[in-house]
Amino acid sequence: HCLMAAPKDDDLHTRLVTWLKIALPLIALAFLATLFLFSNRIGGEGELPYAKIDVEELARQQRITAPDYSGTTTDGASITLRARTARPPQGSEQALMDQPAATYLAKDGTVIELRAEEGRMALDGASVTLDKGVEITTSAGYRLTASDLTALTMRTEVSTDNPVHGETPFGTIAGGAMILKPDAAKPDSYVLVFKKGVRMIYQPGP
Repeated sequence: HCLMAAPKDDDLHTRLVTWLKIALPLIALAFLATLFLFSNRIGGEGELPYAKIDVEELARQQRITAPDYSGTTTDGASITLRARTARPPQGSEQALMDQPAATYLAKDGTVIELRAEEGRMALDGASVTLDKGVEITTSAGYRLTASDLTALTMRTEVSTDNPVHGETPFGTIAGGAMILKPDAAKPDSYVLVFKKGVRMIYQPGP
């Protein structure tokens, strides 16, 4: 009986494969038709004010909305990188980002937050350059601004060779350059170093 049942199973399998070869493309076409149906409605009455702008922008260039990257540095901190949009490089070795934001969370609980209007990420993902309205905030009470900033993703290191200034727990500070990196003398700790003509106004607490 088993020998006679085998051909029926083979016939059933053959009919199923043949049906799927026909049905799956039809389902795909129906799905695409639905997408085009909804896309044709954009531009009618009641649309959101920015819908047309976004569609035209997408037509001009590819981009990723709300990209999200996360990982762990060699010193044990977790890093998260987000942006409003990311676009492929145009004649450069870096991907372009709008409104990027990065957060380092160290093993000791220290939080370092970075924000800017624009950013560029190396294609190997090893570094991110932030530009325009850069803000640096730490859980230790530092609130700094700079014109640009480079943040590494493989280890916790944030630096700029241009002027930086802002508030600290003990007053205001300004310098021609800055670097934040792990403290070689204290494991799981970080040191913030200002360079090039550092000026500080000390404001003692009560």
